[in-house]
Amino acid sequence: MTREEAARLMAELQANLNPTIHVYRVYSSDSEAEQSESEPLKLLYVNEFTYPSDEIWPLGFAPTAASGNLPTIIMDITPQQFDQLQVGTLRLPRDWRLGEDLTPATTAHVGPRL
Repeated sequence: MTREEAARLMAELQANLNPTIHVYRVYSSDSEAEQSESEPLKLLYVNEFTYPSDEIWPLGFAPTAASGNLPTIIMDITPQQFDQLQVGTLRLPRDWRLGEDLTPATTAHVGPRL
């Protein structure tokens, strides 16, 4: 399974558990590092039911079959924090950059409009 396939599978599994969450891919600032097998798969969950914080806290998880046997980092933020991220008043850790919305189209309408 490729890194992209694993990211999409993780988003689909999350959508099945909680269709209100939007899942975004997050990339390292170093594109070479992003291709390394030791580099974690990074996902940002925009979740209206999480608690806001002044920072984005990455939580690490061990490799699983769903993650393509890659270690995974999940970051959980509110829609308001996502707005702050979009305008630059909140930043991703370690100069990471926000990637594409991986939320399956069949569930994207259920959650908050982002």
